[in-house]
Amino acid sequence: VKYCQTLYELPSMPLLKSLKIWECDGLHTIGDLPALESLD
Repeated sequence: VKYCQTLYELPSMPLLKSLKIWECDGLHTIGDLPALESLD
């Protein structure tokens, strides 16, 4: 699994920076965050 630093290191997305759930294969996108649902 490869993480996109450019995504989870964005200063405007501290939550994503902590989760590091983004993948560079295109499976995970801004509109598809199943992991965030479990945090609700």
